[in-house]
Amino acid sequence: AGGVTPEPAPAPAPAPAVAADKLVISAVDIKVFDAAVNTLVTIPFTGDPIAAANQLTATLGETPTVTTIAQTNCRRAGSEYAWGGLVLVTAGTITSAPGAVFSIQATSDTTGGGVDVRTTNGWFVGVPAVDIIAALPSAPKDDSGSGFIRIELEHAGGSGFDTTGVLAVAEGGAVTTIASPVYTFGDC
Repeated sequence: AGGVTPEPAPAPAPAPAVAADKLVISAVDIKVFDAAVNTLVTIPFTGDPIAAANQLTATLGETPTVTTIAQTNCRRAGSEYAWGGLVLVTAGTITSAPGAVFSIQATSDTTGGGVDVRTTNGWFVGVPAVDIIAALPSAPKDDSGSGFIRIELEHAGGSGFDTTGVLAVAEGGAVTTIASPVYTFGDC
């Protein structure tokens, strides 16, 4: 009754021809590399989210858990595809960057299958926030006093509160989430 129709789950993932070693999150896309740093796939955030989920499934060789998400004030109805600590969200939030059809969130430094998850400048979930702040002293930061800090890791466009890019959220002194593409200081 008024529920959300779930999006299709990708077919179970066969072992990829070349093993993925690292996934890199930027402000405009996701890239997956092998151990020799050859690009296996580049997935722009402006592409079809189901195709992106299928590409990640095939490239990572991991089958995601698919969760249906209901519409809220901050998010459209859609689905989340999770490969362990890597989540593709088909329903952009009101904080998603302009033009993005889906977003990606990392809540671990690896996928469920052990593929490293990094940003273009090497940051990852678990790194101490003070290390990022020391390395990026002029990066926009928001320490609202609520126990977490938001730090812009990569700038894609805009200025002030309309800045878009890759965002790190740190709680308890360490990065707990990396998200892209987002309004860096969106309020949802």
